[in-house]
Amino acid sequence: MTGLLVKDIMERNLLILAPETKASEAARKMVSDEADCIVVTVKGRPIGVVTASDFLRRVVGPGKNADTLLLSSIMSKPVIVIDEEEGLREASRLMAASEVRRLIVMSGTSISGIVTSTSVLGVAPEMESKETMEEDETFGPRMCEACGTFQEALHEVDGKWVCASCKDILSD
Repeated sequence: MTGLLVKDIMERNLLILAPETKASEAARKMVSDEADCIVVTVKGRPIGVVTASDFLRRVVGPGKNADTLLLSSIMSKPVIVIDEEEGLREASRLMAASEVRRLIVMSGTSISGIVTSTSVLGVAPEMESKETMEEDETFGPRMCEACGTFQEALHEVDGKWVCASCKDILSD
């Protein structure tokens, strides 16, 4: 392991809004800022995260009026946080254990960024050399290259690291 820390790969430019922000205003701000998520805070403390998927599942899909909904009603919670000095292996483990794809990165009591499963996966080759991997199976939280879920154990099938469910499908 190369010793990469969460702060080395985190996204520092965040869209931070209050829970009483209207969903329609938040959506416009996401588009204008080219943000992939919103961190919802109260007095600088993260209380929720809103993604494009949240808008689809909680606003658009049910046919609700975004002008009448507040971020507090569509945000995902609780927020899972990690210290910026933690290693990427811990970030990966925490995402898998919490079943989330984003961690809010903290420096003490201040939000310093966000780290995503995609950003962790993007540096996975740097985190661990191939020599340390088992020949047929690897353990520890990693993302399945087929379905995108985090799993404790992955199996190599046709050069891809996949979970047991995807292995069964790909092996048939």
